[in-house]
Amino acid sequence: MFHCGEATLTRSDHQLQEVASHTCGSWDCETCRPSLRRKLVHRLASGHPNKLLTLTLQPGQGETPDQMADRLVHAFQKLIKRIRRLHGHKALEYGYVIEPHASGFPHMHNVMRSNYVPHQWLCDVWEEMTGSKVVDIRAITAEEATARYLTKYLGKNPTKFGTHRRYGFSRGYEPADKDDWEKDPFGLGAWWKVQTPWKDYVEKPHPKGWSLTYSGARYRRYQDRTAHAGRGPP
Repeated sequence: MFHCGEATLTRSDHQLQEVASHTCGSWDCETCRPSLRRKLVHRLASGHPNKLLTLTLQPGQGETPDQMADRLVHAFQKLIKRIRRLHGHKALEYGYVIEPHASGFPHMHNVMRSNYVPHQWLCDVWEEMTGSKVVDIRAITAEEATARYLTKYLGKNPTKFGTHRRYGFSRGYEPADKDDWEKDPFGLGAWWKVQTPWKDYVEKPHPKGWSLTYSGARYRRYQDRTAHAGRGPP
């Protein structure tokens, strides 16, 4: 069975080396979950939202959490269409996260980038579609539309209910030039897997002239300060 950190990924040229822990990337993994949560909140903040919308449902008799998630997602999709059609919000974009209440039943947090949406109208439409009256919508200022602020409200426990994803984004929510270190920003090519545990690999001494330029929990970057051709990393 694969265990996070039992191998290392690396890519390099003669002057720069990137090193990353080989992780499973599963939300069910205690090692990966904190990093996945940080990345999710960063993605939610990257769309520069100006509204935070929370949607809940009342459980139906005999309804399971997975069945409620079906109702919740389908009702949300209909709500977005109603907002766009009735209020002319063609540019409405959003990101959502599904999380459980203490009861185990799901609710949904949404960050939105849109024009004004009347709260009472939202409540009326949501009750019409679902029978539930509770809709919370609040404005987010530019200063609040940051990962640090959104962490208080979003991504604490993204949960998969049935066949539904933990989170999702509309097509135009995230910026086209979103930052992603896996896209090889330094042009070093493909990652190579090294059968050396992450902790052991990063403790290996680098040749003279190489220095650590970035250090994270699961990623590090080294640079050859002397920049002599032909001198590769270890």
